[in-house]
Amino acid sequence: MKNYFALVVVLFTLISCHRHDENNATITISSPDPAVYFVGGDTIFIQGSVVAESEMHGMTIQLLNDANDSVMYTYSNEEHLASYTFNQFYVNQVAEHMDVRLEVVVELDHDGNEAKKTMLLHLYP
Repeated sequence: MKNYFALVVVLFTLISCHRHDENNATITISSPDPAVYFVGGDTIFIQGSVVAESEMHGMTIQLLNDANDSVMYTYSNEEHLASYTFNQFYVNQVAEHMDVRLEVVVELDHDGNEAKKTMLLHLYP
């Protein structure tokens, strides 16, 4: 009986670990270039793709003030797909220099597992 119980525990552990690892996503941000400084009126093109091993459960793109995490821009896609392509834009209208964090977050499943990629941008008036 102890051997049976041990076998069940090992199998459950392997299955649980496999389930958690079964969907990984590769997030590619092709634009903007983080080396570019954006001045007032510049259009910041946010382009890229996300590819996963299986169906994902949504994606969110945000621009956040890096100093206080306030949201400056958000885009969400709730479609259940194995890949996303994004092509969004934001027009810089800041009144003073601001470091802004671009975040692309993908919901891998309904258990709260996600993949995230961030990039720091510099905005000037």
